[in-house]
Amino acid sequence: MITRIGTTATLIVLGFSALVATSFAATSRLTVELNEDVDRALHNSKCRLLSTHEVSALPERFECTNACFFGILYADREFTVVFPSDSGSTSSPWDVTVMLPRVKSHSPDLDQFDGRRVLLIGNLSYDHDCWAPLLKPKEQQTCTPAERPIYLGDGTMVVLK
Repeated sequence: MITRIGTTATLIVLGFSALVATSFAATSRLTVELNEDVDRALHNSKCRLLSTHEVSALPERFECTNACFFGILYADREFTVVFPSDSGSTSSPWDVTVMLPRVKSHSPDLDQFDGRRVLLIGNLSYDHDCWAPLLKPKEQQTCTPAERPIYLGDGTMVVLK
């Protein structure tokens, strides 16, 4: 009887822990700003301006905090910001794709800005498994929505004119 109660309590605690961890991951939100002065946004955020090459280079800790960079918004099934990799770079021959978090409720609908140039400011995290070294022959790894996905945590997107 005591073992059954202990097992039940353990399962409840594990379930609650998983719920809390999931809720933290799901709370990332994106703020959208229109007609914003880019220089002022960069100054106020005190972010580190990254080039396309720097965004596509894997950081040591698989994350980059308070980063900012320019890209093109694609509003399809999932909102992403994509920009071509540096043409002279052999280390990243793919396009860089950054997955955006949910838009805050008071922000405008992103569909209307499809194809527009934007400035992203926020924390980046890289999918560790998808950025792993090359697979051995006959091994297969599926990474979605991009070959090398990067996720923006809480952040701000400034839609440029």
